[in-house]
Amino acid sequence: MNDQRSRLGSVPAALALLASGGLFAFLAVSHVRYPGFLEPMEGDVLQHIQRVCRGEAIYQRPTADFIPLSYMPLYYYLAAPFYSLFGDSFAGPRLLSSLCAALSGLICCWMAWRESRSLTAGCVAGALFFSSYRIMDASLTVALPDSLLLLWLMSGFAFLACGTRRWHDVAWLVCFTLAFWTKQHGALFFGCAVLYALLFRTNQLSRKAIVAGILTGGPVLYFVLGHWLGPGFFDTTLVMPGSWDRSVASAASRTVFVLIDFVPFLALMTLFYLRQSWLAERRITPLAWLAVASLCVSAFTMMAAGSANNHFVPFIAVFCVAAAVSLRHLARNTTPRGLGRLLGVIVLAVSAMNVLVAQRFSHHPIPLFLPLVAAGALFCHLCLRWLRVADATRGVCTAGLLVAAQLATNFFDPAEYLPVSDSRLVVADFQHELSAIDGLVAWAEYGNAPVALTGRPLSRAPSMVALEDVARQRGRAQQVEAGLTPFRVWIHEADPLFVLTNGELQQTPVWDTLDVGWELVHDYGNRFAGVRQVTRRWFGGGQFPRYLYRKVSHGQAATGWRQPLETQKHSMRAGIPSVKPPRNDAHS
Repeated sequence: MNDQRSRLGSVPAALALLASGGLFAFLAVSHVRYPGFLEPMEGDVLQHIQRVCRGEAIYQRPTADFIPLSYMPLYYYLAAPFYSLFGDSFAGPRLLSSLCAALSGLICCWMAWRESRSLTAGCVAGALFFSSYRIMDASLTVALPDSLLLLWLMSGFAFLACGTRRWHDVAWLVCFTLAFWTKQHGALFFGCAVLYALLFRTNQLSRKAIVAGILTGGPVLYFVLGHWLGPGFFDTTLVMPGSWDRSVASAASRTVFVLIDFVPFLALMTLFYLRQSWLAERRITPLAWLAVASLCVSAFTMMAAGSANNHFVPFIAVFCVAAAVSLRHLARNTTPRGLGRLLGVIVLAVSAMNVLVAQRFSHHPIPLFLPLVAAGALFCHLCLRWLRVADATRGVCTAGLLVAAQLATNFFDPAEYLPVSDSRLVVADFQHELSAIDGLVAWAEYGNAPVALTGRPLSRAPSMVALEDVARQRGRAQQVEAGLTPFRVWIHEADPLFVLTNGELQQTPVWDTLDVGWELVHDYGNRFAGVRQVTRRWFGGGQFPRYLYRKVSHGQAATGWRQPLETQKHSMRAGIPSVKPPRNDAHS
């Protein structure tokens, strides 16, 4: 690509980066300011951060109001100063996550520029990264460790791929160590990085120093610090997740789905990079190794039950870099042989996958326009073949076509990831309603909710996710019973107890097993729809507080699920259809 073409290409690439980066910044600011939930586990994460601020152990045995998540602790400790600054709200942790995501995007830009020495490639990498917010399962701005993990991984990748000095070797060892202490599967990325360093890389540190680094940062520190972090550390972070169901078929199918329906053109450009890097250098480049390794690690970690598409975030980020670097070769040469057939395969695969997913997973947000994008890319490619243009011009157009096709695949409606316009008024109404309840109030799905949302401290209870983490263990019946008993005892003894839910309580996991009578006090209908869970994750979104239940006293427990007459009259006066919860024999 000559200087003139490079300058011409950098203008649209810079505009794409500005647009996608600006949209990401807008979403991040909106999410930081929003007091409601973006993701079901945010309440649990906030409770962990609160314990850090109070000097309490995170990994204790399950209690009535707290069950530790299976995450590693680093995110909680780094988010604690933000929590202290912003108070009991999601603003602090979300700000940390958003900053980590933004820095990761800048590292993507730098790595693409460093590999290609092209400003255009750097801008394209950033544009692809920030525009992938939807396909990254909207994980970059929520109060979860995914953005921090990505920052450590991208920093470690950068030092591993581009480092030439001794401190660079120390830096990538430290970054991958911190990735492990953010989420367990950071250890797999750590292992892949060390394997490449020992087999293919010229290191400034000796092999013994590198092996000592991974052993110290991983197993040694894990077992040394584990005893200090709490009596339940090893069970929470190792034994419990190790007892969850595993499914190779599910991991393979989800990975294929993401490759076909989320990143088809990104994967195609990465494939071109892998092929060209091998032909040009006859060696496995660091970026090629990282691209393949990150895909394999992401697919492997998806085997655990309950895994979400946020596991694919690291490989998508690395693919953005590899795809941007491939543009230099695509633009300098004629159209790759067989590109038309590959685009035809993408059209058929995307169409078939959309039909399959729509039939089996109709509740998941799958864009229906993806087959049209794939067909449009094939049509434009055929037009380029029919037109009499110079080979160099055709190569530039082909490179731009593939980037535009992936950007179109990444497209999403920002309104689906923003709070409703009157959310502040709805939140105020929600707080007023909660303040009028005379008794303990727990929120079944989320467990812990910040005062910034509720206006009054609610009773803390383990979230539905934390309860499921304990309940889904296989072959550990005694541990499951011990983990759930404090929660069950608290429910039985608390009186009066009100439970707020997004859905019907008798269909909420673990809560549906409680031998307690409940009565429906209010069906709010859509009154609090403005307090909805904003981001549309793989497991859905848009939930909002709908029902308020009251525990029936012990002497009336046999009445089970019922709706009082006064509630029916209230619902009719409010224009809300009267809801009669379905009979549940477990509570009869």
